[in-house]
Amino acid sequence: MTAFTGWQIDLVDGTGATDITSFVQGFNIQCKANIGSVSTTTITLTIDNDDGDFTPAEGGGTGTYASIDWLTQAIQISPAADTTKFAAFGFISRFNIRDNGTNSTVEIECRDWLSLAAGQQFDMTGSTSKIAFDDFFAFCFDGSLGNPAPTLPDFGQPTYLTVLTETERSFAATVYANRVRHIPATGVTAFDYVNQAMFNAYPSVIIPTDAEADNTFNFIRYNFESINRTLTYSEVRGRQTFVFSENPTGTTLAFSQVEPGFNHDQLTNTTTVESAVSGVTPQTSTNTATGNAYGSRARFYTSTGNPTETDDGYDAGALEAANFWTKRQSTARYTPRRLITSIELIDDRNSTAAATVLMDLMAAKKSMFQVCSITYTPTGGSQVTANCVLAGRTIQAVPGRTTIMLDLLPAQDYQSFVLDSDTLGVLDTNRLG
Repeated sequence: MTAFTGWQIDLVDGTGATDITSFVQGFNIQCKANIGSVSTTTITLTIDNDDGDFTPAEGGGTGTYASIDWLTQAIQISPAADTTKFAAFGFISRFNIRDNGTNSTVEIECRDWLSLAAGQQFDMTGSTSKIAFDDFFAFCFDGSLGNPAPTLPDFGQPTYLTVLTETERSFAATVYANRVRHIPATGVTAFDYVNQAMFNAYPSVIIPTDAEADNTFNFIRYNFESINRTLTYSEVRGRQTFVFSENPTGTTLAFSQVEPGFNHDQLTNTTTVESAVSGVTPQTSTNTATGNAYGSRARFYTSTGNPTETDDGYDAGALEAANFWTKRQSTARYTPRRLITSIELIDDRNSTAAATVLMDLMAAKKSMFQVCSITYTPTGGSQVTANCVLAGRTIQAVPGRTTIMLDLLPAQDYQSFVLDSDTLGVLDTNRLG
């Protein structure tokens, strides 16, 4: 028995899905979860076209898919055993055929719906309204803030309404201030405005996942997940820990390679946040100890939407935005930076016991920024257990082999304290928020 029973690749056109798995020769999925900027997903597919099924009619094609307008389509890649736990969803952005008259392949590139958004520049008049960070993001991209709504990929239905729907995953979301201000701006795009007013004021995670058309009521729902500045899932909103070990059994997963290292690129020891809200003075946070040790690693954010200088009820303070970076990114830690495993290895070492957790690990939803506990032994050293955060994932699949590569960050810095948790409830180690 195996932990994984194969893939299903669907072509999605807004009215339904067509299974094209039998044509697919291989694929690559890259997911990157970013803090303080939008997260991204990219899919590349290689498709067998020796029978001409995918050759466009303009090029002499007479096959099943000859008349498709490819840039109105999307691709969804799922475990065949449970398509609700899809690994990736993306709209087609490139469609290329290599054809020598005898052999033919198609290369398709897909990107998440937000990466393909296009919008004009606009001027924004500020207001006194205060909006939760995830609502601010959604309102900016559907035009509810009063700005021109960006154009999103629409399955070829330009008259459909745009609806952005978030799933809030955060730990203790009602306890931590998360509201930012609607501020004035000149000559900005939706991305500019979100980065300036929201992300710079409230470092957080936004992950676009999938989209779906409602042909009855004529709207397209664009789905995304959000994680507030605690960077930590709520237990009731899907928090789980993926466990890896040199001696795997049950749901403790096998791995083939772990690559530890220092997180040099993220180091920050001084940050200044300057709000665009009248009366809010600039706030600076400095870690003198690491500044002296590593030299100055600075961030400077201007024209942010912080309503207050320090957290006030539900309002996000400029000081806490500055503290976020100097507290979480002030120390260089030697921890696993990448882990490599494969479906075939997990099949061999874990068998069916790992079926559910393996699909959870590869899922597009509820997987990024989860915790990984990794037990490994360095060459000539003692066995250690490291708690990390899953900040990126690459899945490479060809017939007979699927490799999974995880990009990791130290959980000590990129998670917050959770009472009674073995991995996140360690006194003098895990951060309060």
